[in-house]
Amino acid sequence: MKVQLDDHAVMPCRAHTYDAGMDLHARNDAIIPPGGFVIFDTGVHVQIPESCEGSVRPRSGLMFK
Repeated sequence: MKVQLDDHAVMPCRAHTYDAGMDLHARNDAIIPPGGFVIFDTGVHVQIPESCEGSVRPRSGLMFK
């Protein structure tokens, strides 16, 4: 899988050895108001191989706080 990073972007990585997904990091800080949303720039560009799927999901532990 090809990954290209913009300046100051962080390579996605697994927090634990057996994690299924990887953590993305925003390139800037923001405060998300209750019930609100913010669009973040990760600076990560991924070329997903044919017949594969990619998705971005909220972290389960933070989603309910």
